[in-house]
Amino acid sequence: MASGVIEGITSKPTVNGTLMYKVTVGGITYGTFDNPGVNIGDDVTFDASKSKDGKYDNAKNFRKGGMLPNGAMTSAYPSHAVAMNPVSAPKAANGQMDPEREARIVRQNATSTAATLVAAIIGANPLREDGSAWDLDSGKAAVFELSKDIFQVNWEGYEAGF
Repeated sequence: MASGVIEGITSKPTVNGTLMYKVTVGGITYGTFDNPGVNIGDDVTFDASKSKDGKYDNAKNFRKGGMLPNGAMTSAYPSHAVAMNPVSAPKAANGQMDPEREARIVRQNATSTAATLVAAIIGANPLREDGSAWDLDSGKAAVFELSKDIFQVNWEGYEAGF
């Protein structure tokens, strides 16, 4: 499974008359014989794989808006289909984890989680509880408020050793 924003789409006829599509996401160009049904700029989720010889990246089952087949939302922000390599976290001079660094990590995680949840809520309910439409300011306020709550819960768990 991969996701990201469509950066480019091209197609060309094959020798048997079908079309071969090239779809670029996160700097990686994927090939597919199925019409992806997406446009440049679309946030998508799709099944990615390597060809048998390992030379080509293939894709199928493009879904717009980060929706999974079961209807669950993926992150509002693209992953750009990049694999992450784990890196050891730097430690403070005494060999212990740095609490300030840990707090920044927990805060970033809380904000990312809050943004994902608010995006899912807005996607499912375009009107707020009072009947007004969501706008950038109300969306940001909801993210900030929710991220404070998530941070508090996560930080309390971190300090308790969970």
